[in-house]
Amino acid sequence: MSSELKDILQMLDQGKINSKDAIRLINEFDADKVTKVKKSSKIKITIYDRDNNKKIKIPAIPFWLVTSLGNFGLKVSSVGLKNNKELDSDSKKALQTLKDMDLKDIFEVLKNHPPCDIVNITDGDDGDKVIISIL
Repeated sequence: MSSELKDILQMLDQGKINSKDAIRLINEFDADKVTKVKKSSKIKITIYDRDNNKKIKIPAIPFWLVTSLGNFGLKVSSVGLKNNKELDSDSKKALQTLKDMDLKDIFEVLKNHPPCDIVNITDGDDGDKVIISIL
């Protein structure tokens, strides 16, 4: 967000202008002056194994491929869920939750964000680390 827009919102927050004035100023703001932020289109996973001093880098995968493979996996899992009578209730509940999610919607939201780390987990004992980034 540009500093000019932040200033407008700060004046509104401090009560120096009312909401109508803020809307007018924002509408008058020249959006072309704002630098465009690169949108994300891929997901990348990096795993650091401190025990073996290894770094496992999974190549960046486009969102469309992750969505397609995820949806395919959910369809296959629903068939397996019907045919597998030995699956415990927790696994069935997890598969049902995943089935109810729309992966496409999740990745559409992620596309609108600039590249960043969305998961950064470190194991406190030995320092193993998993980083999931959007690029």
